[in-house]
Amino acid sequence: MRALLVLVLACGSSSTPPPRVEPKGSATSSATTLTPGVEVPEVGLFGYGVADDAKPTFAATLNGITFEGKPLARLQDGQIAGEELEGGALGFEITRLAEVAGRLDKTKRVLLSFDRRIPYRTLLAVAYTLRKSGLAEVGLLARSGAHAVMAPIALEPRPAAPLVVAIGKTELKLKSDGQPKLTVKLAEKAALADLGSALFELATTQRDRRIVVTADPAIPLQAIAEVIGAVRATPDGKELFPDVSFGESFE
Repeated sequence: MRALLVLVLACGSSSTPPPRVEPKGSATSSATTLTPGVEVPEVGLFGYGVADDAKPTFAATLNGITFEGKPLARLQDGQIAGEELEGGALGFEITRLAEVAGRLDKTKRVLLSFDRRIPYRTLLAVAYTLRKSGLAEVGLLARSGAHAVMAPIALEPRPAAPLVVAIGKTELKLKSDGQPKLTVKLAEKAALADLGSALFELATTQRDRRIVVTADPAIPLQAIAEVIGAVRATPDGKELFPDVSFGESFE
């Protein structure tokens, strides 16, 4: 894999294991949205913290991004419409999102309630725009059973991490210092468990808990959210690599 240009997402690290929550399908409520019309990712029991009182700042359906319920930017099947973009070093700053984000309190966490089908390329554009606007932190919202859950994400430039997880269309790969450590087929039921086991072994000898998660631009948020949980903690709450960055490049 060629060198990754690490973008700006770093899931916040914590010294305490993330709380356990009920498994998917155990909820007594059938609610699956944090924002009307938005089907957020469904995740497992680990890597996220309970956020039942969360009030999303930005939401995204396949048709558009909203700010506190008001239309902000148009999407076409989850992808950013061309007229919404403006230059930027990476070529995908979202103009109206930048205008609104620039007026927000930079000391407060911004919460993202995004449809699980939103592609990786759109997530990167949003993250890049928010960082350029000076925001310090966001939280990625999901659901686990009856609970809303969140992974904190710091919006700051990140140095290259020794570990990289790349999510392709058919395979998931783990590399350590550029050397292959694991390749699994996404269709295999044990794919995330195998990834967690490999990371658990590395965590016993590696003090640097940073890790890059990158993906093919078309990979949906659902798959990315599941990998975030798997790299941050084991199913029984043991910390793995909680300081997660998203890479811009994929191969």
